[in-house]
Amino acid sequence: RPNTPNYSDNGRTGCRRQCANAHQRSPDRSFARAVHAAQAAGPGRDGPGLPGAPRDPGHAGRGQGPAAKPGRMAEACSKQEVGMMVSLGLSDEVVEEICEAQRAQGLQVWAVNYNSDGQIVIAGIKKDLETLVPVLKEAKAKRAMLLNMSVASHCPLLESAVAPLSAKLEEMIKDTFIAPVISNVTATPYDTKSEALELLPQQLVLPVKYKQSMANIDESVDCYIEFGQGNVLKGLNKKATKKPHFNVSDMASLEATIAAIRELDV
Repeated sequence: RPNTPNYSDNGRTGCRRQCANAHQRSPDRSFARAVHAAQAAGPGRDGPGLPGAPRDPGHAGRGQGPAAKPGRMAEACSKQEVGMMVSLGLSDEVVEEICEAQRAQGLQVWAVNYNSDGQIVIAGIKKDLETLVPVLKEAKAKRAMLLNMSVASHCPLLESAVAPLSAKLEEMIKDTFIAPVISNVTATPYDTKSEALELLPQQLVLPVKYKQSMANIDESVDCYIEFGQGNVLKGLNKKATKKPHFNVSDMASLEATIAAIRELDV
């Protein structure tokens, strides 16, 4: 949509003539970025890179929206020890097949964050994730490691949080949007309250399609802006796009980003 901003559920912004949404050097460096990205999705954040809980789309940036309440997500997982892990170096299909095979044996593990080719975060019961580590390594994963997290984002284990979130979103989401939002669930835009009420609660229990979102939007934007502390998505975007990527974390970086965007040949 020329000259129309597009905002991502991930808390990163994109627009034509303004900007859009958001690695791989050595395996170790890529893995470190994967860990930082996944840890960003702890309770109260829409992340691992890895997005955890959705926000009011009337506020496009990352922040404390109605779902960004640690208590609600922790409560959903309180009856069992859960967690997340990262796999590096395997295709989506291989990781999905491994998780499906484990579930067929009674384990509870799901691929939940598609960050980039070969970088996937998995959520589930902690002891089941521990069982998964040697299975992934046997499948030739470059790295497979549990993350220091106490929530299992974007999987059916958060089902009990869906209804409370839906009720809160009904109260808080505005009737009109200032820009389309790229859904984590579908990797496509939406711009109505009814769509938001359908899609945002699904983020709790369905995977984050980050790399798919990037692929879908890349031709329609000129650059990417990442809002908030850190540059996790900038690392992911090195592999996903050749477009410029800017980080805004304070007034100085905001002013620098605005000046750089004005210099773009678009």
